[in-house]
Amino acid sequence: MMMEKRRWKIDCDWGELNFHDGEILSVNLDYGNKRANLVIQLANPHTRAVVEAQGLYAFLMSCREPWGRGTYIFSVTTKRQNKKIKMDILFNSGDHMVIGCENLKVTACTD
Repeated sequence: MMMEKRRWKIDCDWGELNFHDGEILSVNLDYGNKRANLVIQLANPHTRAVVEAQGLYAFLMSCREPWGRGTYIFSVTTKRQNKKIKMDILFNSGDHMVIGCENLKVTACTD
């Protein structure tokens, strides 16, 4: 049995990663601890990223697929105002995920 080798880079610079065409593998919302975790398989380079939203104050996600089925990211925009961050993810399906939080932590690993 061959073990999968991955190299982890803790606390990546958000600007180093290209989220376009990345696939959302999982979304975990921890209401009690005000945290959301997204696991994203990035398209190029072949890198997996874990995005942790800490100090969560808003989480909204539509699942209507107005443009058809899809789990791939079309765009990610982030805005900082005062001590809050708003992240808006638009999927190729036309759905949106909006996360409001105090801090974003990104950890990435490569094959």
